[in-house]
Amino acid sequence: HSMKELWGMAMHPSNEDLFATTGDDTIVRVWNIKTRSVVRKTRLDSASRALAWSPDGKHLCVGLGGDSAMMVKDGTFVILDSAKLDVTHEDRKSKMWLTDIKYSPGEGGLVGMSSTDGRIYIHDSTSFDLKIVTAKIPTPIMMFDWDSAGEHLQCTSTDWRLLFFTVEDGKQVTSNSKLRDTVWDTQTCTLGWNVQGVWPKEDQAAQVNVAAVDRAHKKNILAAGSNDGQVKLYHFPTQIKEMGFIEAEGNSNFVSKVRFSATDDCLVTMGAHNRVIMQYRLRERNKSAADLNK
Repeated sequence: HSMKELWGMAMHPSNEDLFATTGDDTIVRVWNIKTRSVVRKTRLDSASRALAWSPDGKHLCVGLGGDSAMMVKDGTFVILDSAKLDVTHEDRKSKMWLTDIKYSPGEGGLVGMSSTDGRIYIHDSTSFDLKIVTAKIPTPIMMFDWDSAGEHLQCTSTDWRLLFFTVEDGKQVTSNSKLRDTVWDTQTCTLGWNVQGVWPKEDQAAQVNVAAVDRAHKKNILAAGSNDGQVKLYHFPTQIKEMGFIEAEGNSNFVSKVRFSATDDCLVTMGAHNRVIMQYRLRERNKSAADLNK
């Protein structure tokens, strides 16, 4: 990616060698992990900072916007055929840029899209009809997760709040403790009971912010990337500060995404400002530790 910022990354749901990225340069790229090369790409007519594979791997849903110099299509989403990257559908419900996209658990009958307008838009993943819009909050939503039953959403906002919504009616759950033991299908929200240990002590918090997290699919591992370029791996859940971790060296810039491959054998990280994409191979050493080799 060749210009401005890079925020969008999604791993293929079943092929451990493929992942996709999208950025302010308007290009969507599909990469091969083994060959470390681009296998196909396409140019959109707007910057983009969010995308997701459909559960069957046949489509990519891409959310447009993010570059203040090209705002005409902010809030639009496009569906790409993942094999040829041709646009098969385009729609727009939000008027502000989309920050995150995730399909619902299982067969992915729904697809959610969070926006800087403070809402999450939930569409049917086949007809793309709009089903539910969550209650508006006053600040942008940066990332969200479905629970494993597809009944609730958790999201993180730019003013450092963890919020919850019901999928059925889009209403906010005001008693967060009711969902404390909820099992989440993914863990990309940087706030929450199960990730609080990745945050530094209060006297360090002003300098270091956790910008991205991801929980491995089958292993009890959590990856966290920060605004100062640190990438660390923790045992999941990570509920206690000062827990032990393994650091993945090499990043020197704001880490916008960390994602595990479909088989958890590889961790891919991305820099927001220097647009560097890095791969780390995870090799299990014993039952209690993992050796991270770049």
